[in-house]
Amino acid sequence: MGFDNRTFTAENNQPKEYQLSFSNRFDEIIVSASRKAEKLQEAPDSIFNASLNYQWDDWFTSNSPVFPGSVSAKNLVDLTLGLNLSEPLRLEVAAINLFNNRFRALPGFPRLGRTVTGRLVMNLN
Repeated sequence: MGFDNRTFTAENNQPKEYQLSFSNRFDEIIVSASRKAEKLQEAPDSIFNASLNYQWDDWFTSNSPVFPGSVSAKNLVDLTLGLNLSEPLRLEVAAINLFNNRFRALPGFPRLGRTVTGRLVMNLN
């Protein structure tokens, strides 16, 4: 395995990052590379909705004077399940980093794991 000089600085902002999402009742597919997303298909309205996201971030070296060092590559899977209760109300439960792959955002930061949240969303449009 050869050494590749991947560096995170204020100038280049991020290392390589890829994200693949299946969302909105698994009928809408969004693929993004380097944070540029393209919507491929939109789904009809339903009482249930779901979103499954996969994200891969390559390893990088931070040359920040505050957080110097290397950060390992990471693979993350997020899952959101929702239920439309009525026209303006939706209930959602989300698991961020579903498989609890612990990672650091920057050198010296604490390791992050799974986060599960619930929310009640009201659309005021």
